[in-house]
Amino acid sequence: MNELVHSLPPKKMTTRSAAEKAASPVAKVLATPRTNDPARTMAGILEVATAEFAEKGLSGARIDEIAAATKTSKRMIYYYFGSKEGLYVAVLEESYRRMRAIESEQHLEDLAPEAALRKLVEFT
Repeated sequence: MNELVHSLPPKKMTTRSAAEKAASPVAKVLATPRTNDPARTMAGILEVATAEFAEKGLSGARIDEIAAATKTSKRMIYYYFGSKEGLYVAVLEESYRRMRAIESEQHLEDLAPEAALRKLVEFT
């Protein structure tokens, strides 16, 4: 939000109409409801970070772009994940968890070992 406020031109001492005020970038940010739901915030960060890391890799991904896309601050990302590398590890862990969940839906335990292995290889 600081970037948004500081990027605006200095205010002139003129009266703006209600429509002009509603169209301002600050009004749009203020109109966006803020939630205090850490789990939802973290899930949103992980979702955006997954796409960012998949597209650009660890070295190409930018925390400020992830923060902007999730409408949160870099400080909150560092608070939740510690570092860019911590966020990357969290993305990898979440991706692995999802893969294991999908894999468990294959019901491999119900098959003979060879058939289960074949199905697992075909799945991946």
